[in-house]
Amino acid sequence: MQVHQYYNNEIEAEEQNTDSESLNAYLWNCIFPILKIGLACSEELPRNRMSMEDVQKDLHHIQKAYNGVEIRQERPRRR
Repeated sequence: MQVHQYYNNEIEAEEQNTDSESLNAYLWNCIFPILKIGLACSEELPRNRMSMEDVQKDLHHIQKAYNGVEIRQERPRRR
């Protein structure tokens, strides 16, 4: 019975580590970049604010990170 309990405790600890790592990755790859965009868009002077094109590009990268898709190459821009 003690061996079984030991393995259950190990599995639970590993699951908690995985959950913690996932949350940490989510924060660094999704939440913090969105906050950074918000701060960049709320600069006092309009000329210092982030352009909407850059906002859209950054949000697209955040969406890809959220979905777990690695972006290797950007698509060419439409004109």
